[in-house]
Amino acid sequence: MHPKKASIIIPAYNEEARIAETLKAYTSFAKKYGRRCKIELIAVCDGCTDKTPEIVRKFKSVKLIKFPARLGKGGGVFAGFNAATGDIIGFVDADNAIVPKEFEKLITEMLDGCDCAIASRKIPGSKIIEHGNQLKKFGSGAINLIARYIFGLDIHDAQCGAKIFKKEVVQKVLPLMRSTGFEFDIELLWRVKNAGYSIKEVPVTWYAKENSKFSMLESPKMLLSLLLRRIGL
Repeated sequence: MHPKKASIIIPAYNEEARIAETLKAYTSFAKKYGRRCKIELIAVCDGCTDKTPEIVRKFKSVKLIKFPARLGKGGGVFAGFNAATGDIIGFVDADNAIVPKEFEKLITEMLDGCDCAIASRKIPGSKIIEHGNQLKKFGSGAINLIARYIFGLDIHDAQCGAKIFKKEVVQKVLPLMRSTGFEFDIELLWRVKNAGYSIKEVPVTWYAKENSKFSMLESPKMLLSLLLRRIGL
């Protein structure tokens, strides 16, 4: 069945400095794209202690979900998934590193019948516009090696912050999810693959942003969490 509605989750943790830019871009996109496929936008404020919720409330077309305590990025995304009403359900990072015209490429793949479409910065046709954080590059490369060799995912970029799924895929794998931090992407894609669904990598232009919420100090915790998931704990 041709999807009639796409839900896009925007997880946010203390994003007062840039959430308005992202929501302006995506609400404008939703209005223009609505003739082809209705767009539902859901912002999840994950334990925010700044003015992010107040800024989100100014965008009347955006549904706000607010949690007083931190759930983790994955936990915020999953809360949005549970509230989504679309035929296809995805998420995009709050920093606007993936602008709407790039996310549109994922929706197009879904309209063509994909089970799951994910943004990739590491396949032909992709482009990275960045400031050159070599340590962050190393961490990203290490995580992708884990995805490929420990989880058996034939994917070049497991953690680019834009992914979308058929509703039935979300309903199938969400109850199985255990990871709630930054590592959730890998477990999510692993569950999708194990459930027999296809995953399509889509080349995008990615605009690197400063002040990322991810810290390299998270890496050991991520690795331990992923290893526990892999052995079934």
